[in-house]
Amino acid sequence: MSIKQAYKDDLQVVKYITIETINQIYPHYYPKGAVEFFVEYHNDRNISNDIEAGKVFLCVGNEEQVVGTVTIKDNDICRLFVLPEYQGKGVGKKIIETLEQDEYFLRAKRVEI
Repeated sequence: MSIKQAYKDDLQVVKYITIETINQIYPHYYPKGAVEFFVEYHNDRNISNDIEAGKVFLCVGNEEQVVGTVTIKDNDICRLFVLPEYQGKGVGKKIIETLEQDEYFLRAKRVEI
């Protein structure tokens, strides 16, 4: 598994992972209005701005499939989503551990995790 920088061409992948996760997971914890708010908040413009600023990364699985995404702004994790079918397999934990242990991650094009 690795983490790599997201680029403009990755917008739809980041959006898909984000919206798919929100729509499948958030309704178990939030009312419908809150779920709709989160979907709207993570729109093309917001994601694109973060990608252009170099703040969005993709988590790539062993077979080169993208399974998650994370957005870093300063020292804050602003968007961390793992596709529901990959949740419970340690993907999110690996992302967090990498962020906590490797400051280089924030500037790297790709980091093995």
